[in-house]
Amino acid sequence: MPADSIVPEEDHVPETTLPVLDQVRHLPADEIVAFLQRDESSCRSVAGSLQTEVKKLISADETAFGALNTGVNCPNELQSNTDTFQTAYNSAKAAVKSAEDAKAAADSAPVTMTITLKKSPSLSTFTSHSAWQKAVTAAKNAEDTLKKRQGELKQAKTALETAKSAQAKAVLACQCKAKKAFGAAVSNAKKHETSSREDWRKSERLLCALKKQESCPSNFPGFAKPPALPQAVSSKTKAQCRPPAPPPPPPRPPCSCSNHGAGGYHRAFSKVTPTHCQVHWGRNGYVACPPAPSNPWKNGVYHQSCNNQGVTGCCNRACAPGTGPKPR
Repeated sequence: MPADSIVPEEDHVPETTLPVLDQVRHLPADEIVAFLQRDESSCRSVAGSLQTEVKKLISADETAFGALNTGVNCPNELQSNTDTFQTAYNSAKAAVKSAEDAKAAADSAPVTMTITLKKSPSLSTFTSHSAWQKAVTAAKNAEDTLKKRQGELKQAKTALETAKSAQAKAVLACQCKAKKAFGAAVSNAKKHETSSREDWRKSERLLCALKKQESCPSNFPGFAKPPALPQAVSSKTKAQCRPPAPPPPPPRPPCSCSNHGAGGYHRAFSKVTPTHCQVHWGRNGYVACPPAPSNPWKNGVYHQSCNNQGVTGCCNRACAPGTGPKPR
């Protein structure tokens, strides 16, 4: 083999080369040549090792890209479930049409009766006849069946809409997951693009320096190419993929002063306000409460404020637990 030929590519970097590679990889190509000029084979080995490392990174990216779920099958999420409810809805719709036809036929069916007429027959002469009664019953049954089928269709429609809504959420979650994984793989590959290109170019210049050739064209193998995402996946925005906000808590019931009671010497009565209780106490209980502080809460505890006049007074106190303003 000619002295200036490139060593064959290796899948494994020789362990004896790694310490040398780590020692000189930060140096420019000409300085590496100068450093290793006493051992040309080491210089060539360093160049080969640089290229092997780059190829390993590219291969790892290709593997990562190949393992990606691009979301092409996301539209099939929960499709079988939706199909089941669609079939049920179609059957219910057909049943309503059949019931409508049956009712129309029952309503318009001729009634054949044999009647011996009296001199002055009444309407009941006809409506009391068994043939008429049988026709009325058939029409009523057809009407009841139609109402039942219409109710079943309404339920089937609601179930189908629920299934479609669940499928839409599942499809969106699948597409957002695919786009997130794709972005992470691309971002990871880009982290070493610059260093890979620099290491590859450095290896080429090492070999060119060893061959003493001035022209040193580059033959970089190219980076791994990520797969194409379906437009339905690539177009998803952060807003679309953001988890829905939790529902707001139910409103708290109005302030209640049941916890302060009524009657007795110490608590004569309580007056309810939207934000607190005015608890009057003492023998007479006519003393007015002071103005409530703008923020009586401290670490979730309501701090009372009082007017005390001997054996009577009034205190601003918290509403019963779970009522009124939320503690803050």
